[in-house]
Amino acid sequence: MENEHGLQPESGGTRQESASAGQPEVRLTGPIRSRLAAVVQADQVEISPGVAVAIISDETTIDRGASVVAVARNLTVERGGSQWLLASQANLRQSGAGILISQRVDAPDARVGAIVSGKVNGNLRVGILLAGKVEGSVQTMMDTAAAACFGAAFGAVLGAALLLRRMLGNR
Repeated sequence: MENEHGLQPESGGTRQESASAGQPEVRLTGPIRSRLAAVVQADQVEISPGVAVAIISDETTIDRGASVVAVARNLTVERGGSQWLLASQANLRQSGAGILISQRVDAPDARVGAIVSGKVNGNLRVGILLAGKVEGSVQTMMDTAAAACFGAAFGAVLGAALLLRRMLGNR
């Protein structure tokens, strides 16, 4: 039987849930099968460990858990991961993310596919980094300047191909 969060309790397990959706706080703890949620929306969300498809909150903490999408004002992920993260302030510790969009990112030890941020601080590896200010040891495959060059080159090649197609198509 599922509750309003999509949680399925397991017999003998412990699950603490301090509020329902739309109320101030939601906590998902206990055996792994009891900590699955589809959409969680609250002022504060804590997943330790657990899995949620989507999280929308002011304060989100994911510890040894995962989400597909997390949107929060303040977001902390420790030993976990998410595909899409959107936050004003994001803290990642020993964690991973697909795409992270945040005003400020602190990541002492993280792996991220792409980051768009005003300020990035930490020791992390990132595929594509678009940031105003970077502090710490950040290893990138493509930084802001390289992304701009790639975009300009891609646009020039695409434009030339379309022009060539138009010229040859009129014959």
